[in-house]
Amino acid sequence: MGLDDALLALTLLAIEPGLKGVLIAGAPGTGKSTLARAARALWPAGTPFVEAPLGVTMDRLIGGIDVERTLEAGRPVAAPGLLAAAHGGVLYVDEINLLAPELANVLCHTLASGQVRLEREGISQTSPAEFVLIGTFNPAEGPVAPALLDRAAFITPVTTLRDVPTRAFIAANAIGRPRGSPLPMPPDVINMVEVGREVLPQVRMPANALKELCAAATALQALSNRAEVFAVRCAKANAALNARAPITQSDIDLAVRLVLSPRATHRMEIVKAGADQSPSETPSPREQSEGRSADAPKKRERGEGSQSRDQADVKPMAESGEPAPLGLLREPIKAEGGTAGGKRGQGLNTRRGRHIRSLPGRPGQGQLALVDTLKAAALNRRATIGEKGRVIVRREDVRIKQFRQRTGLLVVFAVDASGSMALNRINMAKAAAISLLQSAYVHRDKIALISFRRDRAEIILSPGGGVAKARRALEGLPTGGRTPLSAALVEVMNMAGEKACHLQVAGTVLVLITDARTNQPLRPAPQGGDRRAVAREEVERLAKQLGPRLAGAVMIDTRRIFVAGGSGQELAGWLGARYFYLPTVSAAQITTTVQGEVAKIR
Repeated sequence: MGLDDALLALTLLAIEPGLKGVLIAGAPGTGKSTLARAARALWPAGTPFVEAPLGVTMDRLIGGIDVERTLEAGRPVAAPGLLAAAHGGVLYVDEINLLAPELANVLCHTLASGQVRLEREGISQTSPAEFVLIGTFNPAEGPVAPALLDRAAFITPVTTLRDVPTRAFIAANAIGRPRGSPLPMPPDVINMVEVGREVLPQVRMPANALKELCAAATALQALSNRAEVFAVRCAKANAALNARAPITQSDIDLAVRLVLSPRATHRMEIVKAGADQSPSETPSPREQSEGRSADAPKKRERGEGSQSRDQADVKPMAESGEPAPLGLLREPIKAEGGTAGGKRGQGLNTRRGRHIRSLPGRPGQGQLALVDTLKAAALNRRATIGEKGRVIVRREDVRIKQFRQRTGLLVVFAVDASGSMALNRINMAKAAAISLLQSAYVHRDKIALISFRRDRAEIILSPGGGVAKARRALEGLPTGGRTPLSAALVEVMNMAGEKACHLQVAGTVLVLITDARTNQPLRPAPQGGDRRAVAREEVERLAKQLGPRLAGAVMIDTRRIFVAGGSGQELAGWLGARYFYLPTVSAAQITTTVQGEVAKIR
């Protein structure tokens, strides 16, 4: 695949700003940053292309006080930030996954509202900030904030380019071009984008095509309703890219692949009579401009990857008719990598960590915030110019830096309340869970409690709830029914992602109490199929996906009879968890063991 999907996504974004953004994921050296900077050529000359540096501060992002002009004027004078500077153009953020949570939140809000509001240090100012976002990141260094993933239409992975001609082209240009200058974008791709902008207003979305995209979003279990909106815009932009007004099936397929699939909790396949083209065969814009060889051994169907302007070869979607049938594949989406949240918590101090704000203080109390001290002097009108142009600052103007360090963990207890547990060790499991909850609360960790039975998992204690509430919930916990272990893992995965990011914890620790006899899958088993086998396959795939996202995990097997290498030990292996067999140890021993596991993470 190389850079093909990323380049195609960038061309569609340049045609339709409503797609909001492209996030390009890849290992170091795969060309993602080079491609992102080269994309500047896809927008008309003079369009703002603003790059946010690594380690950007809140003042630099949203704006702040212009110290020099403020000192000269004797009153607060605002300096615009990068968000306002990107208005009408592009904001490029390299290593976007390393943005501080507060910066990511501001970026998300600005993308949604189209304006940035500055309310600080005596200034109240609103500036327009309508821009599109290009972000690059290495998944191995940590995940992107879920809110950012939701607000950009495209999340595209890139891999090392394998073909010799492309490698030779990049090497030749890398050697010949001046340091810092972007890689040239092929002129034919730029021309296609310019034509696409003119064609886009003429493109219309047929009703049945809209229904098909919504059906695909439902089948893929996309978590946000922005998914289908972005998919519609993507299909229309792709039609415009190929200089045609009618929407074709190829546009729908591309939107499903580029927009909906990365947001899916399950994969799907689209079954169409006579369709034999794999979505992965979609050519890039570069291939579109070069056309296809007439004597190719396998002639691909012309569609999203074709630059052909011959409307006779294009079959527009009919205004009536049923959407193509949809079906789920066997496996959930695999994680792109990533690591646990980190091994330190976040506490406020004046010594080390991430600089988040400046506070009034005195020299020697902490690190001096020089710029904020000068701002305070100017705002308080206490700054005077002494000999040789020196600024005189009084003691009450001094500001020191406040830092944030990570503190605390999110500890998620997932308790099996199915019928098999009720017959075995449910009471002992409850006692162990309460003991662990008390221990975690003492260490000021965030606590969450999930129970699962019948066909669903339920959050009975949200993160941060007290021990008394958890005790009541556990003591009154209903039992019985099947074991929907897949549903429990999905809930834990959601907590380890968005919830953990929102709570700003160091990482997520899972304590799973179950007999691992999963027999209730998320999706119905095929006719004549084995429901238990389907459920086991789901659990295996979800557990292997969840494991890398956890800072630690403990699996407590409550099965009545111990079986070496049984389902409990299998599950622990998939999760990368420490395994314990409950009937052979006491609740106090389990508490001590879990405390030891958590201590390794702090």
